[in-house]
Amino acid sequence: MVNNTAYTIQRILQYSWAGARYSATPKLDLTAAYYQYNQKSNAANGCSNASAGTCAGQLRDASIVADYHWTKRFDGYAGVNYSVAQNGLASGFLFTNDWSPMIGIRFNF
Repeated sequence: MVNNTAYTIQRILQYSWAGARYSATPKLDLTAAYYQYNQKSNAANGCSNASAGTCAGQLRDASIVADYHWTKRFDGYAGVNYSVAQNGLASGFLFTNDWSPMIGIRFNF
C-alpha cells in the first residue's frame, strides 16, 4: 500500500559557495574555495543538535591549493582543506572538524 503522508515535514538544505583562481605567474595557479551547507530540521521535534541526521545543522568547508606547472603536461600541487560540521549535519561523525593536507603530481595525456 502506498502511503503519501509518510514524510510530512519538508527537508530543506541550503548551500552556497564561493571560489577564486589566480594565476600568480604563468606557471603558478592559486585557488581558494569556501562551501557552506545549512539544513533546516525535518524531525518531528524540530531539534537542532547532533542526536539525528534530521536535526538542523551546518557544515562549512574551506580549501586552498597551489598548482605549479613544470611543463605543458606535468604539474605538482599542494593544498589544505578544513571542514567543520555542527548539530544535525555532524550526526554520526567521529570528529566534527578536520584538517586535510594534500600533495601530488599529475601527468596530463
